[in-house]
Amino acid sequence: MAKTDFALANNHLVNPPALPHGAVPFDKIEAKHFMPALDWAIGQAEAKIQAIKDNPDAPSFENSVVALMQAVEEIHHLSLYMENFS
Repeated sequence: MAKTDFALANNHLVNPPALPHGAVPFDKIEAKHFMPALDWAIGQAEAKIQAIKDNPDAPSFENSVVALMQAVEEIHHLSLYMENFS
């Protein structure tokens, strides 16, 4: 397992524990978790945006606007966590 994979595997922003109601484990999150999680989220968003661009179907609200909103969802969640953390 690469060092980055290990860091993400132990990053509660990327792999949150199963808490009731999807609660965020703020007691386990440290400042050092944010940059690797953000790098991961940007990579996920880039892959999803590329899939939108590569979609051969005619553009529609669902396969463009909704898909784009879903592509950046992880980045949005991380920004909310960071606001509450600082």
